[in-house]
Amino acid sequence: MIRRKSLERAIALSGFVALLPACATVMYDGPMRPDDQVATIIATRTRITRIDARDSSQDGGGFAILPGTHVVVAYLRDYNRFSYETQAVCFEAEKGRTYQTNPRYVDDRRWELGIVEEYSSEPVPVRRVESWSRDCARAETFTPAPHRLTLTPPRLVADSSAAPAVGPETPPAVTTPGAVPGPAPAVAAQAPAGAGASPGQRRGAQGATIHRPGNGFGFEMGGAFGGDEVARALFTDGHTESIHAGGGVVLAVGAAWTPVWIGQVLGLGLATSIGYKASEIADDNGNSLRLTSVPWDLSVQALLALQRHWYLLLRGGVQKELDVHFSGRGIAAPVDLFLTAPFGAQMEGGLMAYGSFSAFALTVRSSAVRYEAAGTSVDASSVAILGSLYFYF
Repeated sequence: MIRRKSLERAIALSGFVALLPACATVMYDGPMRPDDQVATIIATRTRITRIDARDSSQDGGGFAILPGTHVVVAYLRDYNRFSYETQAVCFEAEKGRTYQTNPRYVDDRRWELGIVEEYSSEPVPVRRVESWSRDCARAETFTPAPHRLTLTPPRLVADSSAAPAVGPETPPAVTTPGAVPGPAPAVAAQAPAGAGASPGQRRGAQGATIHRPGNGFGFEMGGAFGGDEVARALFTDGHTESIHAGGGVVLAVGAAWTPVWIGQVLGLGLATSIGYKASEIADDNGNSLRLTSVPWDLSVQALLALQRHWYLLLRGGVQKELDVHFSGRGIAAPVDLFLTAPFGAQMEGGLMAYGSFSAFALTVRSSAVRYEAAGTSVDASSVAILGSLYFYF
């Protein structure tokens, strides 16, 4: 009985493995060919955008190609390292073989696209071409400079038993047309942090620039509560509803500037937003009372890095509510009053998650505002819970 169960598991596993090549995206014309008549290239630590004249929009995965010469175009997508620009290489694919893209780091700022065999990790000879090229006619006459990364990679350290660590005084390796890329420098994930590196190298690695939120724009949505009661309605079923001067649904657009970063931990800048706030009482017969305003605020902003992608967001400044209007419909139509609101103070705090040049924040904003009309005033102070989506550039 035990042997039978083991056999069933083995058969199920074999069937699963047999289905894997079928998941590859077909990148050739004509009918489907058997697996032993095609080659497969798998995107690892990169995003393949084009093979020959065929574009691809998927992230990761495998691609089935015919044997022969192919142009592969890819972005770098290696954990916290990525590039805005693509690189392209030509290579010879053999039927029945599986290949992987393999980014090679020339130094802590430059990379080169390479190809390796999946099971042996042996480098495959490649020739470099321009990213827009769809054939390999110019592969031997054009060698692009390695592209600059947009984020600092993990620390590069030297193996204590191998060659010295790559430093500013060591010239980077040069890849000539048709040459096989050399082995990449040891990465921190492959050796203990700081092994074989001098104190100066460790300080340099720790002081490397990490991308932080800078300038951007976004959208805010939430609800505000508080302030004096300015209206109350009694419904026929016996329940009552009220409008408070500081309450309502809030929708806004905003912008933020964070030009100063101190030690890559504390960011200082400005933030502003303008939006729409509304609170309403209404019945089924078209009778309603509504209080609306256009809140605008200007704040000094501080971002404190808690972890790589998490920040404590703090803001403080002034708020001005524009076009404050108290109006009615139906039996409440006689109500039509515009109020003024002097500048008030506001403070905001919360958490922000940042990644890939966008951020989501959940904050609490406290505002001290008053509405005035005909020599009287009401307290319109509020506490708002806001969710914000920001895009940085």
